[in-house]
Amino acid sequence: MASLISLAASIVVFLYLGGGSRDAYWVLYILSLLAAIISTIFLKMIRDDPGVVVALKPVGSAGLMNLVSIYRDMARSRGVKEYILIILLYTVAVNFPASIWNYYLIYSIGGDEVWITSKMATVYLVKALILGIWPFIVDRYGTWIIFTTTLVMISPIPILFMVARSLASQILLEIYSSVWWSSWDLLTGLYNLYLFPRDVRPIALSIIVFSTNMSVSSASIIGSIISSSIPYGSEITFTFSALSRALVSLLAFKKLPLLDLKIKQ
Repeated sequence: MASLISLAASIVVFLYLGGGSRDAYWVLYILSLLAAIISTIFLKMIRDDPGVVVALKPVGSAGLMNLVSIYRDMARSRGVKEYILIILLYTVAVNFPASIWNYYLIYSIGGDEVWITSKMATVYLVKALILGIWPFIVDRYGTWIIFTTTLVMISPIPILFMVARSLASQILLEIYSSVWWSSWDLLTGLYNLYLFPRDVRPIALSIIVFSTNMSVSSASIIGSIISSSIPYGSEITFTFSALSRALVSLLAFKKLPLLDLKIKQ
């Protein structure tokens, strides 16, 4: 709801002040800053649990060695390494064009800021609606088949993006994309919850978050270099992203571990 409200406000500001208007950007950046300050004040009002604070204090060298040992043992578990590898590789594939989506939309397709905010509003609205349906589908067909299908269905999105030359077609693409990305959100959450044993789950999640963030950064830098250094670099970057996603999807069919949600972890 917060995202939809903010995006609706952005659309109104750009329609009123004009796409590309510097005043529109000033208004929205100031509103964003004020919202951040207000949320920080509310966050400051929340008091920490003293027990949690003690538990999160930095550990000594022995504690660090224990963490390394836990991760080593966890990585030997059936399916854990394969799952982490697939997530990292797919994240890299997805984020090759991360820095050029909006640039391409404006300068190659002919859209503007209203297009961008309308697309984002569509994303959040569709995800909010479809997330209530995916659990029934996953329960019916199983996590493995839905996850592998999701990876395949997400793969052609960069190619479809380049050929969607109108706002209507871009909105339709966002609907399609949001349906399958909401499945990704749900299934990665389920795998993170059920694949890792309870006692090592925080360590596993911290490693996944750190690794994926590094992957996102590296992939987006590589993609931006390719897109700005050679003729048709943007098109090559989008195409390479789609092909890379497809290859990782094939790997997932062979290596993605099965997940039994009936097992109590």
